[in-house]
Amino acid sequence: MAEDRRVDQGIAAIRERRWYEAHELLEDPWREEQDSRRKALLQGLIHGAVALEHLRRGNPRGAWGQLGKAQVRLEGAPDSFEGASLARWVVELSAFSEEIQLEERSRRQLQRLPVEGLPPLPPETDWPLP
Repeated sequence: MAEDRRVDQGIAAIRERRWYEAHELLEDPWREEQDSRRKALLQGLIHGAVALEHLRRGNPRGAWGQLGKAQVRLEGAPDSFEGASLARWVVELSAFSEEIQLEERSRRQLQRLPVEGLPPLPPETDWPLP
């Protein structure tokens, strides 16, 4: 598929921490994409953005699930894709998840347990971006 301005806009939205909007911008290019590898990378971007949106909304369970999907789709991602550093972003998302103990937050949410004792979430300005 030829260069798609919507992809550029979607990546820009992620970088501006407008994760829901990024999902909306990337959805059609993902659906229309014919190349399976490129399609997976677009879907990985979408899942990553949705993971961060879930986290922003206080839903660690949703964030954990979406992050796992992003990691699968972005496995072996190139260093650069449409100007985004996907390989680096995957590593940073994983490190961020560990840092904030996202899996444990998810488990506690599912069991309706408090998050006391877990590290506080850093400000959104410190969350990883592609």
